[in-house]
Amino acid sequence: MKKTTIILLSSLLFIILILPAILAIVTPEQRESYNLCNDDCRLERKNSTGLCKTDYSECKNECAGNSTNRTCFSECRKESTNCIKQSNDNYKSCHKSCQAIILPKCEYNNHTYNAGENFTQGCDVCECKRNGQISCKKQAFCNKMPLVDENLCTESGGLHYGLCNGPYFGIFCSREKFCLCEGNNNYTCPENYECLKDFNSPNNRNTINNGWKNLLGKKLGDIGVCVQ
Repeated sequence: MKKTTIILLSSLLFIILILPAILAIVTPEQRESYNLCNDDCRLERKNSTGLCKTDYSECKNECAGNSTNRTCFSECRKESTNCIKQSNDNYKSCHKSCQAIILPKCEYNNHTYNAGENFTQGCDVCECKRNGQISCKKQAFCNKMPLVDENLCTESGGLHYGLCNGPYFGIFCSREKFCLCEGNNNYTCPENYECLKDFNSPNNRNTINNGWKNLLGKKLGDIGVCVQ
């Protein structure tokens, strides 16, 4: 079974298990609004899929007298499949918006967020969970743009290099290369950039050995990353 299928089934199971508990604590007005919202979603999907089928039937009729009808029919099926898929995607989005009526909301710094909604707070990206709790995760570069063109970096005195660390025969580097600044060689940033040192590394193995290195294991010192 594919990983995406397992995740989808797990999500559906979660909704099935938690939805009755949520419905038990919402107000009658919320429950009525939720049911009406879902009814509208189902009606919209029924109408849109019906239109897809009508268009498909008309398309096949037009193909009947076409000398290249095999290709024509194939295009009809393709358009119909895309139409049905779009209808189902719209229904999922509509149903998700209905859930916001009954799911707990999150309060943070005088703002209200719906379940599943993301927001930033300083260097953190936070999400309002379905249970009304807020989960935050610190961004690697404090929500700033760390990617700098290699030429711009080197011409300004920076070091265009990956974030590397680890023991000599196990040096591990980030996939991306960044414009590194300061450190032992006192690298500099391009104009209008700042040298950010207080950041979380995208390198998941940054705890192997403290301090940044190059691929030969040479320590780079207290480097930072040029960010806008």
